[in-house]
Amino acid sequence: MTKQPQEPGPGRSTSDAAFNELRKEIGERNERAQKEARKVRSAREREQVLRRRQEDRF
Repeated sequence: MTKQPQEPGPGRSTSDAAFNELRKEIGERNERAQKEARKVRSAREREQVLRRRQEDRF
C-alpha cells in the first residue's frame, strides 16, 4: 500500500483559498440582493399604505 500524504499538496492550499474567496463573494452578493429586496418591499408597502389612506378618505 502506498501512503497518502497527510498534508495538502501544492495546489490544494490555493484551491482552498480560491474556494473560500468564492464563498465570500457569493455571501456578499446575496447580502446585497437581500438589502435591495428589502428596499423594494419597503417602498411597495409605503405606497400601499398611502393608497389605502386615500381610499379611506373617499
